[in-house]
Amino acid sequence: MPAKPVKVEFSKGTGEPVWCDRCYIRIAPNERRTVASGKAYHTHCYSKIRPNGTKK
Repeated sequence: MPAKPVKVEFSKGTGEPVWCDRCYIRIAPNERRTVASGKAYHTHCYSKIRPNGTKK
């Protein structure tokens, strides 16, 4: 079965603050983030969870 697509986006800068689900540090409004399964991560935090797109 193919893997679900992962969404990489920039924070909008308005509204609620966004927190990383791995390190629990706030993602800056101008910082790129990865959204997978409804959870937001810093791109470097997500790469530590799933290196090279493989499942843990």
